[in-house]
Amino acid sequence: VIGEYPFIKAFAVTSNTADIFGLSQFSWVDYISSVTVAKTLMRDARSKIKVEDLHKAGYLGSGVSVAVIDTGCFPHIDFTLGKNRIVKFVDLINDRSQPYDDNGHGTFVAGVLAGSGAYSGGMYKGIAPDCNLIILKALNNDGQTQAFKVLDAMQWVFENREKYNIKVVCMSFGSTPLARNDPLSLGATSLWDVGITVVGAVGNDGPKEGSVKSPGSCAKIITVGCADTTTEKIKVADFSSRGPIFDIVKPDLIAPGVDITSLANSTEFLTQMTGTSVSTPFVAGVAALLLQRNPFLTPNQIKAIIMYLSLIHI
Repeated sequence: VIGEYPFIKAFAVTSNTADIFGLSQFSWVDYISSVTVAKTLMRDARSKIKVEDLHKAGYLGSGVSVAVIDTGCFPHIDFTLGKNRIVKFVDLINDRSQPYDDNGHGTFVAGVLAGSGAYSGGMYKGIAPDCNLIILKALNNDGQTQAFKVLDAMQWVFENREKYNIKVVCMSFGSTPLARNDPLSLGATSLWDVGITVVGAVGNDGPKEGSVKSPGSCAKIITVGCADTTTEKIKVADFSSRGPIFDIVKPDLIAPGVDITSLANSTEFLTQMTGTSVSTPFVAGVAALLLQRNPFLTPNQIKAIIMYLSLIHI
């Protein structure tokens, strides 16, 4: 046994084929999955999703904690100036205690979500610039990880959600879903069911149908595709994965994700990226704004509001 995940009533093992077959014969075994690998997949963009009026009204994500499961986070001044909003850092890869990012993806995602704009004079401020960040490094310096590490991160969020007031989880990565009961999808469902709004990327394998990645394949969570807003007419980016997946219509909506500028994990401070992993924190940030306005909103209500108000509908 190499991992235990009571929040989805599961455990991870290394085993041979014969023993796997033996396990499958027990009545208490509902599902067996093989190992999967998860990969990492703003000024103008802010105006596209119409959050400027919310900012002016004082809704900046204050008091809401968002967990970012990714490659880590560089302690950029946009997170630390005045007040350190990286309130917890959990390293499931190298077991280090201080925030860092040896890839850059996680820092970029956190910047879109929660950058204060301090370095750029407000030009590249994130969607929820006052929210607290819970950073869980579950992906390595190559932006990859085994599903077990992501489940470890989900289990940590499940167990610590009340202590850190975690209301939103942002997951800008994906793996090939093995079935409807994919472990990452089950984990996302468990978090959703205890009141955490889970936002996941649809993946970058478009335009092929059925190319949605897990945990974006989870029916309940908010799955985000990529909008190309660099031209006069907004369109779905060609690379953005398409559904349906297991007869589920996905993604739920699209958000900006082409040529977005956000924070870097070095002294360069700013960089540019494209992908559905960039689109995902836009929506996670909006969820944080809604939760500041009304902390009693359920994940289902937040999903309905965001889709109804159409950040950018397909």
